[in-house]
Amino acid sequence: MWSNKKYRKHQDFRPSFNNLYYHCLASNNRQVPAIINGAWESFEPIRDYLDKSLEAEKEREIGSLFEVIHDKKRLHLKKQSSKLEILSHGSIGFQFDLEWCEIINSSDFDIIPKNKKLNYKDQETYHEIDDENHFVYGKGDERQIFIKFPKEPNKNETIEWNKQEIIFKKIIEDPKNLTINQGDEEINISNVNFNEEDNSFDIFFEGNIDENETLYVNNFPINNYHISQKIAELDKIISVKKEYNGSAQENQVNYLSYDHDNNKVIIPKVSHEKLILYNKDETVLPYRFCSDEDLKFITVNGRDFEIYRQSTEEKSYLCTNDVFPANNSTAIGNDGQHYLCRIKIREEQELRIRLIDEEEEKGDVSDRSPIDYFFDDDVNDLLGEPKYHDAFQNGLVFPIKKKDTEKMIITIKTNNRNYSALKKLEALARRKNKIYLHRNLYQLKMQKWAIKQLIESPLPEHKNIIRLSENSDKISWDSLNSKDDVDEKDWVILNNPKFEDLETQREFVRIALKTPDFAFLEGPPGSGKTTTILELIYQLIKRNKKILLTGSTHVAIDNVLERLKEKKIYMDKILPIRIGDPFKISKNIVEFQIDNVIPKNDEFEDLILNASNLVCGTMIGILKHPLFQETLSKNRKKKRVIPLYDYLIIDESSKTTFQEFIIPALFAKKWILVGDINQLSPYTESSYLKKYLEKIKDNSLKNFSPNSQLACYFLYLLLNYYLDFRHIKRNYKLPKKFRPKFCCPVNSRIIQVLIQEIPERYNSLVEADKNKFPLIGIVSKLISKNHRTDSFFIIKIDDILNNEPASVLLNSCDLIFIDSEELKKHNILKEKIPANFLVVNQLNWEKEQQHYRLNFFYEKRKKFNFDIINKEIKIINDDVREKNWANEISWRLIRLYELRNVSGHRKNYEDHLEYLIPKSINLSNSMENATSIALPSILESLQVGIQQKFRTNIKSVLKTGFPRSDFTVRHKKLLYQFRMHSDISEFSRKEFYTDKNGISALRDSSAIDRVKKWTYQRYNNKSYKSRAVWIDVNGMQQGNKNPKEVMRLMTELKAFVNWANSTQSTKKVWEVACLTYYRGQERLIRDKLRVYSKQFNRFSHFKKGKVRIILHTVDKIQGQEADVVILSLVRTSSTKWGGNFGFMDNPNRLNVALTRAKYQLIIIGQLHNFKNQNSSINFKNLTETISVES
Repeated sequence: MWSNKKYRKHQDFRPSFNNLYYHCLASNNRQVPAIINGAWESFEPIRDYLDKSLEAEKEREIGSLFEVIHDKKRLHLKKQSSKLEILSHGSIGFQFDLEWCEIINSSDFDIIPKNKKLNYKDQETYHEIDDENHFVYGKGDERQIFIKFPKEPNKNETIEWNKQEIIFKKIIEDPKNLTINQGDEEINISNVNFNEEDNSFDIFFEGNIDENETLYVNNFPINNYHISQKIAELDKIISVKKEYNGSAQENQVNYLSYDHDNNKVIIPKVSHEKLILYNKDETVLPYRFCSDEDLKFITVNGRDFEIYRQSTEEKSYLCTNDVFPANNSTAIGNDGQHYLCRIKIREEQELRIRLIDEEEEKGDVSDRSPIDYFFDDDVNDLLGEPKYHDAFQNGLVFPIKKKDTEKMIITIKTNNRNYSALKKLEALARRKNKIYLHRNLYQLKMQKWAIKQLIESPLPEHKNIIRLSENSDKISWDSLNSKDDVDEKDWVILNNPKFEDLETQREFVRIALKTPDFAFLEGPPGSGKTTTILELIYQLIKRNKKILLTGSTHVAIDNVLERLKEKKIYMDKILPIRIGDPFKISKNIVEFQIDNVIPKNDEFEDLILNASNLVCGTMIGILKHPLFQETLSKNRKKKRVIPLYDYLIIDESSKTTFQEFIIPALFAKKWILVGDINQLSPYTESSYLKKYLEKIKDNSLKNFSPNSQLACYFLYLLLNYYLDFRHIKRNYKLPKKFRPKFCCPVNSRIIQVLIQEIPERYNSLVEADKNKFPLIGIVSKLISKNHRTDSFFIIKIDDILNNEPASVLLNSCDLIFIDSEELKKHNILKEKIPANFLVVNQLNWEKEQQHYRLNFFYEKRKKFNFDIINKEIKIINDDVREKNWANEISWRLIRLYELRNVSGHRKNYEDHLEYLIPKSINLSNSMENATSIALPSILESLQVGIQQKFRTNIKSVLKTGFPRSDFTVRHKKLLYQFRMHSDISEFSRKEFYTDKNGISALRDSSAIDRVKKWTYQRYNNKSYKSRAVWIDVNGMQQGNKNPKEVMRLMTELKAFVNWANSTQSTKKVWEVACLTYYRGQERLIRDKLRVYSKQFNRFSHFKKGKVRIILHTVDKIQGQEADVVILSLVRTSSTKWGGNFGFMDNPNRLNVALTRAKYQLIIIGQLHNFKNQNSSINFKNLTETISVES
């Protein structure tokens, strides 16, 4: 039943005023219409946005190149032989000046400086260095610089060369302590004689030295040496075996092969105590066992078989894909050794593929890469073709069995029935075709269903969620329950009085226990939010409450469970269930994973689920809760949501949108939001926002048509090029007075919109801007007579064709829009376009006569090379084809939201947005909805509200935030941090956590510097200048990469790893996070880390001795921490756009990057670029306060 006919307009299907669900929420019947209208106006746009998101998701094609990992046939090779190297012996002689040193930070020098003066800082003198006293050896990463100082430096003295500090070490500190290498082989030294008078060495050795190759003494190359070497000649081999009675048995061993050139011999594998090798004169020969070589092939019965190594989590295997002979075959490897071969054909039908992280043509910033989507919790199938229907028809749908995020490997469920499809998949890989993901729409459908339930049939338990849609000025929230409290003796975690924020944490737990609806815990990084959650869980379980715990990342959820388990907090009473992909869950708490707690098809499944009082999962993973799945099951009638949980706790709620929040929220009665709005906001799927804008409606609910969008986009594009041609003038050195004129053919429907839009746009300008506004001409057949205003005039096509006087007006225009259909009909119209106009949005215009007239026009006047104009026409036409109104609006809305707390730099985006938004149609409501739905987190919406740019009259709690008085009693803010050294926290505290009244959060715990004390010394027994330093690297940016910064990052990393693995370090395991803003730079660093760690299949996590190395973009590191953070900034002033920092100017992103380190923060970047730019005041302030290392 409908109570009011006016609500039938424009598909307005809001609930009837007779809806009994709403009558149960209202205290009296007069409140029902206001509640219904508020819920409809707040939640219906969200449902509409989710509809558009579903459309966008169905249209989206996400693919990746891949390779098939073959491991069907595993080889078991049992070695039947041993390889020995017979060592020569002799002596080496050479002279060496002990003054030679190596420059450790050679990567800081692009070339050897032409300036030959060294600055001795302590002695305050300069000394010139001769050419023969320094040289460069090697190239690239292997490059070394050696130097002999003209004067001995003082101990720990700083020396600069071309204003760059030299970090050096002596080649030989102790003449008796040497290492000698040739190639990869270390020569065994038996004795060293050193003559101080002539600096000569005589070294006696055992081994094989090629006198034509370079010798390396402590890594210093020496070519001028003399050698006396006695070559061994093998005669016989004796195996000596001790018997149990003490006697010895000697047996001669017949070798299998003898390589005379390399003095290597292969013998059968025998049981022996020792071997004795003799030459012909019965002299005993020294020898050593050769290390195993990598096998590439083996030979069986005269035939070669290619083999390769395949690694799994448990072990490593040798595999082959060839048809192999029978088991127990004898084989000879490419290393010459003999093997007994057995082969095992894997019976399980399984195929694994590895995704290839390819470089993207566009983007490649700290956003999500295409590969990231494949490892989302809701991706269950892969497709051999972009569209599911086509892939299904061709048998190219591959169900996923498991995923390995770290190695980018996906295992596919297979069986005998789809074996042919697997062959097709292998064929796709050979042809370099992409594999596509089939996105599960379950999450979006669940969100849409939850909003539908909230609009149509809200339960009394959902009353306080419905109240979020009411006017924040008129609503009054219930008071806190004063009865429930915690006695002093009942605190189990928050019981250490030495912690500064202890009372604040306790007070929040009390608020959460007393609240009738919401509670908010805000805290900067490392402030103890997780610790507070642990105490709250304990107190709730003690009161027999049931809890849903969710968060944006697996790390956040697993951290809570790990600490509960570690502390053994009430674990006899807590029955946790962890929902999510078992391969993404921490191994420490995998016992709580739902499949391990409840076996599939268990008859007691419902009983165990109901008994569980702590259910945990990410915002996506929690949707796999059997109760959630049953509620949305297609096989049964849709059920109403019955809130079975007393509390929903969301960790990192600053990364959770309202539509993500609403699904678990409906299953709970109270809601605890924990987070920090000064860190990163939720990730916005730009394709969802773009699709919403493509289908946007005006305030009267009429569609803003595609032609209307094109009209606004063309107008914006040409006005922008006309009014702001400065960067083109600067790049091409064009005349200052040059201003381009454009002609744009469009269809008649776009012209109709332009006739309405242009005068409205002109009238909206202030007087000063009206003077800059171009004169626009429209050539159309839609009018019966010519028309002129201050901003534009319309000329009939007939007047142009008939050479009427009005046609001369075209020459006075700055922009011309002409009917494209008429342009095709009448070739004479092309001739009427003035010669100096650039024609855009027209294919093959370069072949038209007007294009040649344009060329002649500029060449005749010798103003500039016409190629410049052609380049700009191509750029504009590319923009016309590749971009659109919705795209240009969407990314600017996202950028404006990221800069919501920044004043100055927003203006550029706001000005462009102003040009894009139509003035003849009012889109304010829909634009406000787009901003408030897609961008903010639930925490920010309720804590501070959304900045309303588009001046709507909607004042719901979701838009404006909780009333201050009600929010204050539900909110606590933690002020102290326990994570990072005070040097690291200082900048973020002043820049991001100090309010207008001078009250700051992120204060340092009194014990923090003592806790974070360490003995690491970086340079010549000296530490960094501070625990937060900027290393100035003057690199060259190449796209989104900076190779020189990568080299310096690796230098700093290697130095720390060497120290961490030495005896000076007492910590068992160290963690280093290598961060960057760009995926291109991340890819470069990954390549270096793979070589350095020798873990070639790793993607983000590496290990080198006692050091774990994490590699991430800044956007992925939130919620994590590391002992040392090395941040590469990439951008330099040498880039095309100079000081334009793009998304790097987001203060929340910078805050996250700077607050991950516990012991040391190292920033690598071009200092003067960040110091002199005007895009980010935060970066400018950082360069002025941070300690700088040369």
